[in-house]
Amino acid sequence: MQADAAGNDIFGRRVLFIVLFATTMAGSLALAALALAPGGFGVIDMTLLALFAVTLPWMVAGFWNAVIGFLIMRFSADPIAAVMPEAARIRGDEPVTASTAILLCTRNELPERMIRNLEPMLASLDAAGLGERFHLYVLSDTSDAAIADHEAACFASLTSLWRDRVAITYRRRAVNTGYKAGNIREFCERWGRQHDFAVTLDADSLMDAGGSQARHSSGTDRRPAVDQRLRARVSVRHAARHALLHHRQRLVAG
Repeated sequence: MQADAAGNDIFGRRVLFIVLFATTMAGSLALAALALAPGGFGVIDMTLLALFAVTLPWMVAGFWNAVIGFLIMRFSADPIAAVMPEAARIRGDEPVTASTAILLCTRNELPERMIRNLEPMLASLDAAGLGERFHLYVLSDTSDAAIADHEAACFASLTSLWRDRVAITYRRRAVNTGYKAGNIREFCERWGRQHDFAVTLDADSLMDAGGSQARHSSGTDRRPAVDQRLRARVSVRHAARHALLHHRQRLVAG
């Protein structure tokens, strides 16, 4: 029953978003055509309208994502549960049995700032006794030689500091094929089979409580389909495509 209800809820959300998207697209194109109509509707006007139609979907999708997100954050008692109903059934004290990779993607960033943001999360995971269930991977695409040397030294020190508590692996690519998507793809090819789930962080991400990661993992233990899976049956191409789409969404959102 719960699965059917969740399926119907997701279907309803998709239908609502499609209706909002299509209505906004049609209205915006109609208004654009109306603005171009005075004086006649020539080839140039048609070209402008066609180009506007090509770029419009990104703006419309971003607009409604922002509006829906604002309404959920403003009026929902539990925004996370509103977006992902499975989260409402997580108490937070479930045992964490899955292996989760934490991916920190970086390129020419100051390592001290990244380490300062990581240390509270690592300390919380260790304090909760969950360090062995998590593995931090620092995936560097740094191209500046001076920064790269300093970065390697800083993360070597961090790895040594947290040894036997939380596993940390630092890897720097000499050739940045595929940029961030390629960076994550290389991780999938090299280490993906060792983990059940993955959480992707950016260089400026701040996760100040390991409990958030634990809650995430306890939830995905119960409902694995809600997270990025890194099992063998998930293709590396799909994982890289997901990373690229996520990166594009961040660019569109600003």
